[in-house]
Amino acid sequence: MVISNIGAEIEYNLIDSQGYLINNAPRVLADPRNDGSLVKEGTNSQIEIVSDPADTVHELGQNIRKKIILLEDICQDHGSFPIPASEFGAGKGELRGMSDPLKNRGPIYLDLFGKELFEELRAYSGTHLHISQTPDKQTEQYNLLQALDNLSYVLTSSSPISYQGINSINCHRVNSFRNNVFKESPLHGQLQPYINSLTDIDKQNTLRWQQWLDDLTKKNSPSAAEYLNIFKPENTGYAPIRKRDNIGPTGTFEVRSFDTNSLDITLAVFALYKGVHDKAMKNNTPIEIATQNNTYNFTEDKITLPNYQTLLQFENEGIQNGLKSDLVKDYITHLLPYAEAGLPPEDRLYLAPLKEMLLTRDNPADEIMNFMREQGYQGHQFTPQQTAQTNLYMRERHLQSLN
Repeated sequence: MVISNIGAEIEYNLIDSQGYLINNAPRVLADPRNDGSLVKEGTNSQIEIVSDPADTVHELGQNIRKKIILLEDICQDHGSFPIPASEFGAGKGELRGMSDPLKNRGPIYLDLFGKELFEELRAYSGTHLHISQTPDKQTEQYNLLQALDNLSYVLTSSSPISYQGINSINCHRVNSFRNNVFKESPLHGQLQPYINSLTDIDKQNTLRWQQWLDDLTKKNSPSAAEYLNIFKPENTGYAPIRKRDNIGPTGTFEVRSFDTNSLDITLAVFALYKGVHDKAMKNNTPIEIATQNNTYNFTEDKITLPNYQTLLQFENEGIQNGLKSDLVKDYITHLLPYAEAGLPPEDRLYLAPLKEMLLTRDNPADEIMNFMREQGYQGHQFTPQQTAQTNLYMRERHLQSLN
């Protein structure tokens, strides 16, 4: 029995043969072989793959793999190579379409955040997972996905090095979004409390949209007029979860906080999400929120979600230390067998990388830094030449995952 339908959007950067970013995405996208599944992103070094909807992780993986091979073939003829990584400092993605605000949000973001924060925002690549909405269960769905928030980046972090070439934490991408770029506008990018009903989402969407419009108006920004044409309450900001009613027959919940990563890791975390979600929805399991901190339980009879304060603790420890955090590691260890029981046999195989991660306690960000140390690169500030080697490493991880 199919419980949820899933789909994905995966962002890649393009590099040259030496590992430096190359801004030829417009040429790649304009290639006549592009069937529409390769789309533009924020910079001219980025391309996004949009999957078809799928009933299983296995089906989704086969679909994404075909689209990656298409991207590989086109890129090869244009002298570039896709990598699942954000910017590490080896070159810089050129902002796309800044001269035409009607086709790009960049000028509006620049007016909202200023140059420094906008530079930080545009440097990161990520992955979005869509899970179909279950009619009459959307509030429970949303809160369940909210409770899984830290899994999305702790298990996929590929950003231990910032766009400035700095290593200091395990996940720069989520830290940038939640603690830097949206520090002064938390509703637009930070994890919010659980909801009591779908009305809470509608209220947040409207307030989020109005706050930015008010900000532009106060600044007498010429972007205010364009803002009204481009932004709607349902597509404003970088909320970790977005309710998308216009996708598919039932609409989807779009989980937006995954780092971009090699396909094996991406599918592994998708399987974890889908397994937990489908088991809870199939069994119509009662879901409550813990009253005490650091308390949770996922069983056949009842699900107790960690409370909001615990989610924020997960977030802080996950950003800083990844799976080296005992609190985060224990939570994922608890969820894994529950997720496995919610998957069909062909999808359970995709969890294997996560089981290995829990044993080594090294996530992809740790593996990147292990590689850098093996190259003899010490300290916390790396040169463009050094981070180009990181891009080449991510290229190899990407190719290995296709096999």
